[in-house]
Amino acid sequence: MAENKNLKLYEERLNRIVKAMQLEEPDRVPLIPPEEGYWVAAYAGYSVADVTYDYSLLAAAWEKAFTDFPEWDAAYAPFCVWSGPMFEFAGITQFALAGKDGAAQKMHQWKQVSCMSEDEYDELIADPYKFLLEKILPRRCKELGKPYPRNAMAFGKAFQEFLSWLGYWGAKGAEWKEKFGMPVLAGGFTEAPIDFLMDHLRGFKEFSLDLRKLPKETIIRACEALLPYMIKWATTGTRPALFPPIFIPLHFAPFISPDCFKEFYWPTFKKLVDSLVELGYGVIIYCESNWTPHLAYLKELPKGKVIAEFETIDMKEAKKLIGDTVCLMGNLPYELLVYGTKEKIEDYTKKLIDEAAPGGGFIMSADKIFGENVNPKCMRYWCEAVVKYGQY
Repeated sequence: MAENKNLKLYEERLNRIVKAMQLEEPDRVPLIPPEEGYWVAAYAGYSVADVTYDYSLLAAAWEKAFTDFPEWDAAYAPFCVWSGPMFEFAGITQFALAGKDGAAQKMHQWKQVSCMSEDEYDELIADPYKFLLEKILPRRCKELGKPYPRNAMAFGKAFQEFLSWLGYWGAKGAEWKEKFGMPVLAGGFTEAPIDFLMDHLRGFKEFSLDLRKLPKETIIRACEALLPYMIKWATTGTRPALFPPIFIPLHFAPFISPDCFKEFYWPTFKKLVDSLVELGYGVIIYCESNWTPHLAYLKELPKGKVIAEFETIDMKEAKKLIGDTVCLMGNLPYELLVYGTKEKIEDYTKKLIDEAAPGGGFIMSADKIFGENVNPKCMRYWCEAVVKYGQY
């Protein structure tokens, strides 16, 4: 009986999210917390370092939160609490790992590193897979840059740990469905080609200069060359479904002009989303920082297939401009979940619902998906406010 009850709860939560995604009105506004595992770890009494090196502790932390906050409609998959042992086996240089290179209680920090020179674009364009495997990985991961057989042994250990990590969380997702009736968001991960180029290859400073120094065709061809690999990244090991959707964080767009966005960012990003939808996937995009200058472009995305999660946006204006095309998600100020009073949290929650929920197509969340400092009382106030004001 308990199992049937949990499966029924799972279907209720799933239906709530899918209806919102398809721009329809569910029974109430869905609530998906701003969480990648960092806060639930702290809530359960663990540091980030604890759950990085023992992901069974992270699972236990999630399960405590599921019990204490049953109003949640989905849990974020632990994309950013990667396996610490995996990174150590590979000798990663891209992150400052909690408890190793950084403070034990703080999330992993991204290092600004350029591992590709501007004269290597042609090599990248000619054969991205070969270039990434033979040039970038050994530069990004110091153990993979060591002479054979040490590099092969390091790769094998890191890859085996990665498979164990994936298998563990895949099994947990199935367990959470039956035990807690909790869906997991998201089903896969990828990046826009231009974000991958900036994040993993050139670096922010260097790529910003590339946009001004190099021929436009070079940047465009590089993004087009990377596109098939970004699609492959999303679809490997995942099954086509509207839910759980493929998660795509959008990093570089807020730092470039509308003209640059139109010319360099949008074409391959739109092709990426269109391709995933054509293959049968739903998509959730996280529009980091202020997307106001680029907001109208989202109206060109496939209708009823995309969730757009916002960090900084006028939700009322977004509803008016793109609310008939994409499902809006966000953007309660994260600070309210740390310092807010019950009254302020209720007021802002009601404001967002009044602005974005009418007619459907809205999911309640916060303006940040990371953080270790949420006040449990504030989370409780927020959950109660969504249930109170979010009924259709």
